[in-house]
Amino acid sequence: MYIAQLRGLLTQLRSGELSVDEVTAELESLPFADLGFARLDHHRALRQGIPEVVFGQGKTSHQIHAITHELAGRGQPVLLTRLDPEVAASLKENHSELRHNPVARTAWIPGNVPEHRASARVAVVTAGTSDLPVSEEAIETLLASGVRAHFLSDVGVAGIHRLLPEVERLRTYQCVI
Repeated sequence: MYIAQLRGLLTQLRSGELSVDEVTAELESLPFADLGFARLDHHRALRQGIPEVVFGQGKTSHQIHAITHELAGRGQPVLLTRLDPEVAASLKENHSELRHNPVARTAWIPGNVPEHRASARVAVVTAGTSDLPVSEEAIETLLASGVRAHFLSDVGVAGIHRLLPEVERLRTYQCVI
């Protein structure tokens, strides 16, 4: 839940569109939902500005489906990282809006995404093509957080001559990953 959603609930309560019981029911799972094997942080977006991210590696397909169902069912964006392709394909069957990036091993269900943070200037830079999976994961994570990143690939570590032409441009970013 984001602050805008919380304000919306309170506005609907004040206007009479929702009852105290309806708003209370909506807020019951704050700050978390207990699935037995995982406690999902529905309050994180209020505290941190971005919702919980699901690290898929080591989780069963059942666990990932249950977590995704809970988060998406509450309108939260769902970013899954280190996701097996088979699990991503099975998630797509239940969530048509799912965006899968096989290189990054991520999947994203937009939900109530944070507003685009146009002022954030971030660059994701790789030394070589073997860095593509982790750089793509960083880009997907930034997008799910409302930040568009500039991508600069293969500036190399073996020869500074590939990096030097980019130094001035890199200095214009607030953050370089």
